[in-house]
Amino acid sequence: MFNRQFLRRSLIVSLLVGTILNLTNNFSIMSGLDFSLSHLITIGLTYLVPFCVSLYASYSASKLTKIGTGEIARLATFPEQTPNIVMECNLGADKVTYMNPAAKGIFPDIEEQGHDHKLFNNIKKKLSTGIDFTTEIEINGIFYEQKVYFIIDSQIIRVFCNDITLQKKNEQDFANMTLFPEQNPNMVMECDLVLQKITYMNPAALSQYPEIQEECHNHPLFANLKDGIIAGKDFQTEVNFDNKVYDQKVCFVPGTSAIRLFSNDITELKISEQKLANMALFPEQNPNMVMECSLTEKKVTYMNPAAKTRYPELFKVGIGHAIFSNIHSKIREGKDFQCEVTVDNLIFDQKIYFIPNSPLVRIFSTDITEQKEIQNKLAVLATFPEENPSPIIELDKDRNITYSNPACNAHFPDLMELKGDHPILFPLKSNFENLINGTISAYEEHLMFGDICFLQRGKYLKENGVVRIFNVDISQQKRNEEIIREKNQEMMDSINYAENIQQSMLPATTELNTVFKDAFVFYKPKDIISGDFYYYATIGNEFIVANCDCTGHGVPGALMSMVGFNHISQITNEQPLRTPGEMMAELDVRLRKSLKQDGKGTTSRDGMDGVFYYINKKNKMLQFAGANNPIIIIRKGGILEYKGTKLAIGGRYEGERSYEDITINLEKGDCIYSFTDGYQDQFGGPKEKKLMKKRMLELLIDINTDPMSVQEQKIKEYLSSWQGAQEQVDDIQMIGIRF
Repeated sequence: MFNRQFLRRSLIVSLLVGTILNLTNNFSIMSGLDFSLSHLITIGLTYLVPFCVSLYASYSASKLTKIGTGEIARLATFPEQTPNIVMECNLGADKVTYMNPAAKGIFPDIEEQGHDHKLFNNIKKKLSTGIDFTTEIEINGIFYEQKVYFIIDSQIIRVFCNDITLQKKNEQDFANMTLFPEQNPNMVMECDLVLQKITYMNPAALSQYPEIQEECHNHPLFANLKDGIIAGKDFQTEVNFDNKVYDQKVCFVPGTSAIRLFSNDITELKISEQKLANMALFPEQNPNMVMECSLTEKKVTYMNPAAKTRYPELFKVGIGHAIFSNIHSKIREGKDFQCEVTVDNLIFDQKIYFIPNSPLVRIFSTDITEQKEIQNKLAVLATFPEENPSPIIELDKDRNITYSNPACNAHFPDLMELKGDHPILFPLKSNFENLINGTISAYEEHLMFGDICFLQRGKYLKENGVVRIFNVDISQQKRNEEIIREKNQEMMDSINYAENIQQSMLPATTELNTVFKDAFVFYKPKDIISGDFYYYATIGNEFIVANCDCTGHGVPGALMSMVGFNHISQITNEQPLRTPGEMMAELDVRLRKSLKQDGKGTTSRDGMDGVFYYINKKNKMLQFAGANNPIIIIRKGGILEYKGTKLAIGGRYEGERSYEDITINLEKGDCIYSFTDGYQDQFGGPKEKKLMKKRMLELLIDINTDPMSVQEQKIKEYLSSWQGAQEQVDDIQMIGIRF
């Protein structure tokens, strides 16, 4: 009932607790050595009660523990579903009391052999310790990591075996790469801990990214390394750069302040993993057949709907079905593979994947019958030029015409008479020798023959000793291209004319410079015409400025800008003059009315963001309102940013809108900047990311003491440098005024 462990534990608890209680409550008795019968009973009970309580608690806990580590633990870990081996054995490892399906599938002989099985060789050596442990073992070229747990208060151990063969191979490959970096096809580099100096690059790294030596820590390849280096431990990460994915292993070189970086291009692996993951995760939605089969039970264990529809008999027939006929010979190799099979006049491309640590394989079968038929037709045309509707000519090494197909004779009846001087062979003259001596493998040229445009392809067939020339009639294609070119030209002419109209609508820069001598307007449409526009005018003592960014760019954005500009022009000329916020609210009402957005059933969401502000030079005041856009004032090297109301102008009807007016006292020398979001949203830089408002503001601080004309030039140059070869992503507009 009670084992020695319980008694020992209870005795220790009794001595500790009893002594403390006796010293606290019976100190006078013990110090006076007054050991009468009643006192001895009191002292004895003080030890006995903790002993009994502890013994009972240990016994109760052991019963709960047995339940918890027995059925509850087994249910909690779901060994039946795990693809790894799970077993339970007695402490002598001579009797296996439980094996999950994965264990039975991989090692069906364990139940008979017991502790004599190879899987227990390393386990038996450590059982005497009585402590949970981890070990490894190799069986038939496969490495297993074994985790052994002692189930409390029982004579049972639980063993988890995980196949780590691939992990071991990767570790060995990594070790080999470390020893021989010069021969490594992947990039190997060494640098200091702050990534400021590259001390070594192997040939693979030098050939691929020689600029790393100059850029060091600024190079995108090092983007994900800094945080890991701070931790001071070897680590592994991934980085996306140059449309590739690199697996990066970083190792600290012992006894130095250097790290060694191994970068392995895993782009193709990632693409394959994603394709496989998509197919594996969503087999129910896959239009191609997906099946799983058990190698041990020789039956089909799963079919997706596509497989059930095409071959419902698979569950009954099993892996003896014709769809599996070409799989049996290769499946013994135990490696993923690909093959083709023909069933009922249909051709299937099959990809077979072994599911790790289980007796299952997953098979993806794609019907490629139509694809094969097209390939066969193309092959027939190449093999049997008599049926080819395009003219085909063959010449020997001496330029003698040895063959012309019927289509060629119909198009060029005088070919055999003119021979090499025939116009159809003019492109061959400059390419013949290069084809024969292998300088070029083929050539391709366009030529006109009467009203027909031919695409001529020539190739030297070394096995036949002839040059074969194909002449494909592409006249209709050329006519279509010409029609498209003409339509494009008409469209570009219209857009260029629209640009003139839009430019004439915008106020001249001279009008701004009449009021403020030191000012600029930077305006750069993305697509010739723009969805951004600006407006300024003098009304009484107020100089009114507006920057607006309409929905879209190009033609749609330009149409919106025309509507917005006309409304603003009308509103500013009405009396009395509204505040900027009131002006925005009125523009919102008129814009929604123009675009029929004033009803609940509207689908139009077009609108604009922007800023309106009035500058009163006499009172040295600026009144501002913004719709999702701010205004920036740089004063004595510091930034003052005033954010507008978080509402657009126009768009889906949401009731009447109001925009906050902000009044700002101006000082002489203040630089006022208003802009749309195109500048800060431009992609580029070394990491191909957005420029962002933070960088734009840092630039404005750096240049704010320069004249506005110089600032404009520097703003353009910074944008050009950042953008590089990237496409402009949006319309760009900025107004700068020095007060």
